Amino acid sequence: MPKPPAFETSATTSRQCENAISGNSTPSISVTADRMTRSSPMFHSQGVSRVFAIQSNSFENQNHSPGEWSPVIAIDLRKLRHVVETARFENVTRAAEALYITQSALTRSLADVEAELGTPLFVRLPRGVRLTEQGRRFVARARMIIGDVDDLLADVADHRGLHAGRLRIGVCPPGYQRYIARAIAALAAERPGLRIEITTGATDDLVPRLTTGDLDGVVGHRGWLKRWPDLKLTTLAAFHSAFTVRRDHPLTRQSIVTERDILACPMIIPATVEPLQTDLASLYARNGLPPLNPHYVCDDMDVIQDLIDHTDACAPLISQNPEFGRLRSRFHLFTREVDMPIQRMVFAISQARLPSPGASAFEQFLQESFNFHSLSE
Repeated sequence: MPKPPAFETSATTSRQCENAISGNSTPSISVTADRMTRSSPMFHSQGVSRVFAIQSNSFENQNHSPGEWSPVIAIDLRKLRHVVETARFENVTRAAEALYITQSALTRSLADVEAELGTPLFVRLPRGVRLTEQGRRFVARARMIIGDVDDLLADVADHRGLHAGRLRIGVCPPGYQRYIARAIAALAAERPGLRIEITTGATDDLVPRLTTGDLDGVVGHRGWLKRWPDLKLTTLAAFHSAFTVRRDHPLTRQSIVTERDILACPMIIPATVEPLQTDLASLYARNGLPPLNPHYVCDDMDVIQDLIDHTDACAPLISQNPEFGRLRSRFHLFTREVDMPIQRMVFAISQARLPSPGASAFEQFLQESFNFHSLSE
């Protein structure tokens, strides 16, 4: 049997990349960075050439009998990112826009990867793409490899005093963004070389990205994030809830307003607010009402406020201030009529991975912001 070619790889990388593609094989994967300099494209999230290498029979290569050494599969890290982003958007056009390349270039890149692997990663659909079973396994491990490489480079640059690197934060619900704006601005002012990316989404989408290294941290609702025992949660703030209507809403003319009266109004719910929706769902059941079916679903606060102003809709809003500050001067608030639990906002990082320097700094700025500054509504 031919001798396998030698690979240079760290013990950590080898362990992390075992069984990268198939649970039935034991591929040897090496990550190399022979041109890894500060001017290298990898420092700009592009990658170096031929950085991802696999040697195995993971993809049932029919040209090799069992036990025979298979040829090396080498994939440009940039193309690896192309696969991961396409899987995230499930749409080639949207993925190409996010990657700042043309759709045709992305299509060729995906085809190159599939040809190199000898197996399809995506099923082409009339309105997008969907991962195949092998594609799902490939992307899951690819995310970890990309995250590890990005963390490595950002960590080296940061500890060399370059104040470079990248911080990727997920936020859910989107309304929490306004409460972390002060910490983001302070961090950006102190470390102008740090690239900061804020993304919103459902908790069930953000946490897997956190655990695989695609995000450095998640700001979210403790009630939902505590479902993942491998996350470290730092409590930042507690929020009170109120139900908001326009000042001349029909309910404001009633001498007595009940919880059921408020829940019977057309409801405005942000698209990614699972904790609030779950709390509301129990209230609807308790009052013998049909299951919650929001009349309006929107994440934009300006649109929500306009809907409140021009319709009979009602929206649940949160505030650190139990008196709700400026919100009370603009809207009519029901704060005692509906029994809603206090929301606790937390910052979550994965306990299975070392926190990035950016994440550690951001957590410190968050704690300082909530400890020393009161937020006016």
